[in-house]
Amino acid sequence: MSAIQDEDVKALASLGLTMLQATVYLTLVELETLTIKDIAKNAGVARQDLYRITSELQERSLVEQIITKPMMYRAVPLKRGVTILLQDLQKKNCEANKRAKELLQRYKSKEAIVKNNLDKYQFILVPGKTLIFKEKKMIETAEKGIAIITSQKRLSQRLYSFAEEYKNLEIDHVKIRVIVEKGEDEKYQNSLNEIEKSYKEKISIEVKHIRNPPPVAMAIVDKKEVLIIASPDVGLTDSHALWSNNPSLLELSHSYFEMVWLKASKSEKT
Repeated sequence: MSAIQDEDVKALASLGLTMLQATVYLTLVELETLTIKDIAKNAGVARQDLYRITSELQERSLVEQIITKPMMYRAVPLKRGVTILLQDLQKKNCEANKRAKELLQRYKSKEAIVKNNLDKYQFILVPGKTLIFKEKKMIETAEKGIAIITSQKRLSQRLYSFAEEYKNLEIDHVKIRVIVEKGEDEKYQNSLNEIEKSYKEKISIEVKHIRNPPPVAMAIVDKKEVLIIASPDVGLTDSHALWSNNPSLLELSHSYFEMVWLKASKSEKT
């Protein structure tokens, strides 16, 4: 058998060949002209499979058939073969991009219908990995106010992750209110002061503190939609959340926020 390296077979497989196709092709590259019997012997591939594999390689212009008795096969030079495979990949990528654009175009009108009928879907479970995208969409649609209850850990991650979306809001129209537990160390307070200072140059934001970490983490936008985090004490993408535009749940969430807001203390400046 020829001494073909596994990594060489895998390299060709990454260019679009199957493992068997790559093995047969490299065997012919190594040993030049062979019969089906010799390919089977050196490549370790069953003879009944080789007729199909050599035919597939011929279709891809990687193997040539020599009309002799018995029939023999030879590979095109490796450099040429790799070029052919790369060109095929590029062509497939172009076709895939074209099909993807056509797919998005076809579903564009359907997405608009879903958006217009959003009231039909009043409760949605949002996975942690897609939570950031959901919150960004909520912030972008804000017109009047955003009310947030969150932990210290989530607050810093939130303001960093959504900085661009917050700063694109209309400062004269959208007011942001944040409730977070009070930090004991000076480093946290200084960090919070810096965040508030940088944000207030662009948006209207007010932060209030409660004594302990909040048992609930949520964001309410314009009293039209709410996002309630399942596990409020973990990182930004480490918990599922419930999104809803249900009027009853919105009223409960808003009332709870206002109750906590009235009891919370204003952020202290150092």
